[in-house]
Amino acid sequence: MTVQSCASIAPNSDYVIVEPVKYVPCETNPSPNSSCGWVKVDGANFDGYKVHLGDMKYHKIIEPLITSNTLTGETAISAASTFAENEVVKRQLCTSAKVPADARRLGGSQNPPEIIMYVECVEPK
Repeated sequence: MTVQSCASIAPNSDYVIVEPVKYVPCETNPSPNSSCGWVKVDGANFDGYKVHLGDMKYHKIIEPLITSNTLTGETAISAASTFAENEVVKRQLCTSAKVPADARRLGGSQNPPEIIMYVECVEPK
């Protein structure tokens, strides 16, 4: 696993965004403007939350694993999952939260550089 130094990461990527999402199945013949997959929604009609971790925030989360020489794919996923679950609870969106087993992976985007975790409420607020 290649590890990038925090010194080379943009400081404006030190953020956490939590947004409610709903799963919308993709149509067989989707229209050009249709959305599917995990779609951001407003109000109470949601299935869970997407927690966006900016690149700098993610590196801060895994820094202890790097310094202790225990960074693996699984320890990185566990650290990011735990952070995302705690963030949803800290924001009082749930009493208890978890990253479902089938969502335990490091997904993300390059623009902006971020990691995205899916979190569900185990015990709603």
